[in-house]
Amino acid sequence: MASKRSAGVAAQGVAFLELMDGLYPGYAPGGFGSVIMGSLYALVDGAIGGAVFAWLYNRILGSKDAGPGSIEWASTAVVQGSDGGVHSFP
Repeated sequence: MASKRSAGVAAQGVAFLELMDGLYPGYAPGGFGSVIMGSLYALVDGAIGGAVFAWLYNRILGSKDAGPGSIEWASTAVVQGSDGGVHSFP
């Protein structure tokens, strides 16, 4: 019974790798090169997907004005000078 289950899972893994082979040019299942190529594709794919998600999130839920509980940053910088005095710059 367990061997049938593991054979089914292995078949699904092979089907997934063959799908990735068709989706990402240059990727072929098997070998250490496929790990490197797959990692590079995952990095690029994740960066693009994350950027699209962030853009959609900001377009749908983002707000231009600060609401209650939000942090507003000061527009001036306060620096302690070498003479010990405190100076602010706009």
